[in-house]
Amino acid sequence: SGYYFQWYLNGYPIYLAENPYYVITQPGTYMVNISDHTETGCSGTSAPFPVYTTGIAGTSNQEFKINIMPNPNNGQFRLYVDTEKKSPVVWELYDMLGKQVYSGQKVIAGSDIIEIDITRYPKGLYLLNVRNLQHSTTIRVVSQ
Repeated sequence: SGYYFQWYLNGYPIYLAENPYYVITQPGTYMVNISDHTETGCSGTSAPFPVYTTGIAGTSNQEFKINIMPNPNNGQFRLYVDTEKKSPVVWELYDMLGKQVYSGQKVIAGSDIIEIDITRYPKGLYLLNVRNLQHSTTIRVVSQ
């Protein structure tokens, strides 16, 4: 395709992470550099974006449960939040270049379902970070 991708974790290149997407396996600050191997020779690096993994999609601790359905989806999905204590919950969706494309917040006590619609954005892989005052979880979202 003429493009070269290199993913970085905490400022260091990730060995063999040279695809347009990268499956994140640990917390840290990620970036991706994209180079054009044509005559123009352009290059650019995404803004750094932090990833916190204090939970995994579909599992959680007793106080803060998060899930999304369906996943993969057509750009419309539901975020399920269950928290024992009343607290503000913030959700932020990032594209694979680290750009925040969607966000919201709501005070939740108990269980709630949040409808999310990202159909106006390109299909692809996104990272959804959901957090309250005590916990943070990042979930991969596939829009196809």
